[in-house]
Amino acid sequence: MLKAQIGGRGAVEAAMGVKVIVNGAGSVNVADEIEVVAHEAVIIIAAETTSRHANIDSAVLDKLEAASKRSWDDLWSRYVNIFKPLMLRSALTLGGNSKSEMPTDERLLQVKSGEKDNDLIALLYQYSRYLLVSCSFSGLPANLRGIWNPDHQPIWGSKYTTNVNLEMNYWGGRSYESPGVPRAAT
Repeated sequence: MLKAQIGGRGAVEAAMGVKVIVNGAGSVNVADEIEVVAHEAVIIIAAETTSRHANIDSAVLDKLEAASKRSWDDLWSRYVNIFKPLMLRSALTLGGNSKSEMPTDERLLQVKSGEKDNDLIALLYQYSRYLLVSCSFSGLPANLRGIWNPDHQPIWGSKYTTNVNLEMNYWGGRSYESPGVPRAAT
């Protein structure tokens, strides 16, 4: 279990746990890193904060246990059933030559060198929608740095600052009306 209290005394605490289920022959080694040697494995990650649960350790363990009782197909189906209707609510088509078979990093390099790629703009539009839905889905709004923040001590403590910063996270979401996502700032 990885635990953190970011932002000083009295700040929200967070906990994260990982459970690896190896299907068939394989091994899992845990030290400073998790090493999985297997033909097939399911990696389940659960996290929780004291903003919703006083006992975050048991909340994380309960989530890991509940998810590990489900098959991969069931987990995937649940995910698709939640996200697909939300993602199908909006589309962006700009026309032009499709480069969808090309890796995204190569497409980004081409755009940086001056080439046009309208489909990349549409892809990034959909990606931004996916990130907004994903980080809002817990019922809390997206914060200043998001749940994918790479810093242990993030700028501004990744606080929920209910000012223009919070509103700005959802300005893009207003354009594609994302019902099913918290509308605290939309």
